[in-house]
Amino acid sequence: MNIDLQAWINEASWGLEPLAREKITEQITEHYEEAVRHYRSSGLDAEEAHWKALEDLGDWGAARAKYEKLYFSAVDKKPKGLGKGFSILSIIGALLLLRFPPE
Repeated sequence: MNIDLQAWINEASWGLEPLAREKITEQITEHYEEAVRHYRSSGLDAEEAHWKALEDLGDWGAARAKYEKLYFSAVDKKPKGLGKGFSILSIIGALLLLRFPPE
């Protein structure tokens, strides 16, 4: 994996549970590679395509805020947005989000 891409992913997924980080890494890498292929087929050289694809990912801080709402936080050890008394059904629902995130 490209070091610039890995740094972006590390910043965007910092503080999340390992399973969430793994899922995010897969999704972002797939998106990045698709963008590089698109830019290469449009005539950009490899370096230009790389930087353009990274630019397309946007701000990692905004991405982190989005991911913190969708996935477990390593700090909280529970799904974001739930109060102190959450049920096993809430936990199962949150786990399903890891497996099947909303589009």
